[in-house]
Amino acid sequence: MIYTILILFLLGYMIYGLVQVLKNKSLTLMSKVVWIFIVVFLPVLGTAGYLRTTFKERHGRW
Repeated sequence: MIYTILILFLLGYMIYGLVQVLKNKSLTLMSKVVWIFIVVFLPVLGTAGYLRTTFKERHGRW
């Protein structure tokens, strides 16, 4: 249950961030690309890093 809430929160954060970046008229195209990269990939990289430290390989297998 808690993982479902966390996934929904993460997806909501990503969608909200994308909408805010795309609606901002004062940003240039390159700035929008950078902000979209930050909004989408930082949570993904953080989650991947967390999972990598939580689940360790044992004898070459999970």
